[in-house]
Parts: sequence; structure tokens; C-alpha cells
Amino acid sequence: MGPFRILATLGLTYGYDDNIARTQDTELDSHFTIVSPGIRAELPTDRSILSLTWDANYARYEETSLNDYDDWVLKADWRWDPTSRTSFGLFAQTGDSHVERGEGTRQGEDALLNLPLDEYEAYTYGGSWTYGAVGSRGRLTIDYAMSDLSYQNNPEFTEVQDRQTEAIGGTFFLRIRPKTSLLVGVQYIETDYDLDSFIENPTVSTLDSDMEYLFVGVSWDISARTSGRIDFGWHERNFDAPDREGYDSNFWRAGITWAPRTYSTFDLNVSRDTSETVGFGDYVLRDKISLSWNHAWNSKFSTAVQYGIGTDDPRPSPRKEDYTTWGISARWQLGRHFQLAAGWQHYERDVNQGGFDYEKNIYLITLEASY
Repeated sequence: MGPFRILATLGLTYGYDDNIARTQDTELDSHFTIVSPGIRAELPTDRSILSLTWDANYARYEETSLNDYDDWVLKADWRWDPTSRTSFGLFAQTGDSHVERGEGTRQGEDALLNLPLDEYEAYTYGGSWTYGAVGSRGRLTIDYAMSDLSYQNNPEFTEVQDRQTEAIGGTFFLRIRPKTSLLVGVQYIETDYDLDSFIENPTVSTLDSDMEYLFVGVSWDISARTSGRIDFGWHERNFDAPDREGYDSNFWRAGITWAPRTYSTFDLNVSRDTSETVGFGDYVLRDKISLSWNHAWNSKFSTAVQYGIGTDDPRPSPRKEDYTTWGISARWQLGRHFQLAAGWQHYERDVNQGGFDYEKNIYLITLEASY
């Protein structure tokens, strides 16, 4: 169809969740079905590419319709390379999504309330500019993004979570070897919460904050065997309200891929950063480590194993949370247009406050079609 490239996909998942609400004692279980359609259209030219992507997940639970959801996201991307040294990118994204039961502002016994899932609308737009040819001694990137998060129901739990976030940053890469670069970067993020929430409840001070990151690091893509990037630096989070506690310390993030064989890869991700609170403390200091192994046993059959641990430390708050996840999945290629996948996922959370611990298992089987 002319220069357009179109890819359509459809997934059908049947699964079982043995603890939908992530509760410690009263565990609700259910079978569920998820239909996942998607379509991507691309319009390439000599120096640019325009793409439009729509993906959706429609979930229905057999035991309780309160857990049903209709999520979708629509994203447009445009990249333009006017010269060999310069690249521009623009994007815009909108969609509807939800918070998993037992997460967010409704944890523990609150997850068992006779309420639907917390639903929200989100949109994001932004762009990037890169100066520096592939293989050049230096390269500079500048990024900008604006996002808006607006909850649509359960205001008694969600109204204080509506917010807008604006982020701008830049990174300079200095090539020291053919496939290795040192880097230095800076990022500024401003978060503004919906003031109406705090006007209606004057006992709650605003969570508006400014965040700054200053970091150095290294990136590499030495061979088909190993690639990655490591950033380490200083992070400050300052609140507009004087009674809110800020953060002023180090942060890090790393993503490393090792492929001992072309058909077998290991991915390690490590991070320390702060995130928005969901009601415990002013913010959350989050440490995460995850490791995955993907192996293609032949051209039609592959497996994946994932393991992750993390700690959430709301500050200032006595609450401390440790969580563990692991899972295994297998995928079969059934001809040119179909794939069959099956998997198991396990989740654990340990909290030093009673009533918030949980364990849950999810079992899945998925049939995917693409054209």
C-alpha cells in the first residue's frame, strides 16, 4: 500500500491470578481473559520516519467484574535527520490505564473495598535533538517531555495524585574508543500537583517538587557480546512546602547486556532513584535489581527467566517495603504469523507494618497473531 508499512497484531491471553488484591489474609482468586489488539503504521522517507501506534488490553475476570479494565495507548513518533550530524525527534502519546488492585493508594484491607480499579488518563509529548555524527568524537543530546496524569474515579483515594510533570535534560558523550564513550549529563524535573485537591483539604500541604540530576557515566557497545550504560551522580528533590522532607544524595542506574552466544543473552538492570509517594511519606527512595536470561533453543522455541528484588523506603516514614519477583516463560513460533506463549510469575512483598505482606502467582497462556 504505497510507501506505508503496516503491522497488525492480536493477542488472546487466558490466565489465573491467585491473589488479585495483593492481600495478606483474604486472598481473592480468579481466572481472566485479556484481548490485546494493536496496529502500527510507518511512513519512511529518505531522511525521516513517521509512525503511529495503537495498542490496547481489554481484560475480563470471571469471579468479579470490579477487576475488569479497558486500557489503550495511542502514540505518534517522528524522526528527522536533516544532515549526517543532526537528528530531531518529536512524540506525543495519550491513553487510558489503571492501577493494579492492591497497589497505589489502596493497599492492604483497602484493596478489598467494593470499588472498581483506580483509572486514569495520561498524555505525554516531547522531543529530542542530537548533534554529532555516528562515530564522531563528541555527541550532544537534549531531551524535553511534558506529561499530565488525571484520575477518573474513586476521588476519595485518587484526587491528590493528579499531577503534571515537565522534564528537560542534556547529555554529552565523549568517545574514548571506537565503541566506548564517557558521558556527563544534567536533568531538571518539575512536578505540579492539582491544587484543587489541597484547597479542598487544607490540612494537606502540596507535594509540588523540583528535582535535579547531575551525573557522569560510561556507555559501550564493544561487540556482539556486551553492551551497556552506567550512570552515577547526585540527585536533589526539593518540595515547595517547607514541611516536606527533601532528598539530597547519590543515585545510580545501569543497564548491561551480555550475550555469550548469539542466541543467548543476559540483561542486568540496577537503579537507585526517588519516586512519587502514594500516601506513605513525602517521597519514596527506591532501589531495584533485575536479571533476566533469554535463550533461543532453536528457530522456533525460546525461553525467558526473570528475577528481581527491590526496596521501597518512604521518607519520612517508619514503613519499609521489600519485594521480590521471579518468573519463567516459553514461546513457540507457529508458522509465519502465529506464536504461542506460556508463563508463570511470582510476586512477594514484605512490609514492616502489619497487614501489607502478600504473595501471589499468575499463570498465563497466550496466542499471538501478526500480519
